[in-house]
Amino acid sequence: MFLSPLSLSFAVSAKSRRVESGSILFLAVGALSVLSILAVSAARGVLAEQKMARYVTDANASYYAAQSVEKAMEFIYNQRKPGLISLSDLRSRQIVLGDVVVNVRFHDEQSNVNIFKAHSQDELRRIPGLEDRPDLVNRIWLDTRVRIVNGRFVQGPSVREELYFYNKMGSSLYGRLKQCTTVFGSGAVNINTAQARTFYILGVPSDIAWKILNLREGVDPEKIIEALQSACVTEQEKIHLGLLLGFGRLVIGTQFISMDMNVTKKDRLLRSYRIVLDLLSRRISAWHEE
Repeated sequence: MFLSPLSLSFAVSAKSRRVESGSILFLAVGALSVLSILAVSAARGVLAEQKMARYVTDANASYYAAQSVEKAMEFIYNQRKPGLISLSDLRSRQIVLGDVVVNVRFHDEQSNVNIFKAHSQDELRRIPGLEDRPDLVNRIWLDTRVRIVNGRFVQGPSVREELYFYNKMGSSLYGRLKQCTTVFGSGAVNINTAQARTFYILGVPSDIAWKILNLREGVDPEKIIEALQSACVTEQEKIHLGLLLGFGRLVIGTQFISMDMNVTKKDRLLRSYRIVLDLLSRRISAWHEE
């Protein structure tokens, strides 16, 4: 079959148009893909900027909320004799600041024993977790003594996390030590807030510890020692109590209060803080956030 020149010309033109249309379609699809990628990238960039902006806003809001609560509690605690704290003063609180809510739990650091200022190795042995660890007891005792190194006085560790460097100090044991010890204060324990296990660690006779725990519920914090002295009827009890008070192992006040704060906004957690407040100097001794 033979095609005329005119028919051949029409066939070539139709084929050219199809090729051209295919090329245009290919270019259009390619351009559309590029535009889609650019649109997705732009959207991701906007979302990332919005997320960063919200992060910064939340961080600022939570920080100023935590700071406001810290200042408010510092004012409340210093309205009375500085450091005179009872268990009722340590009750949890919920503080509303506009659309931000701060849930605060308080803890008297001096209701625990300062692990770095123990008065004897026997005291360290009574700390839960160290009862059967003479190696750690000896290491802590030696490391926390003031000693002379190269002609200079050197004090042992002051940050509890340094215990992690001790041999065989796992996270489980560290958690137990963290619950019942502190690194703040001179080593004196607040008689008005200490728990039963703290009295045990100090070596307080069980009869005296029992009397303290029962008497302080209905006695003014400043008068607890007078009430306790009246309750100690035997000569041995009076001697033990006198030694504990005379050597400053038991006191009626505290210097350090810790505040665990969860800052939320519309039931969404913004930040968690742990702040340790020095009531005497009115300064923050530690600030942790996550």
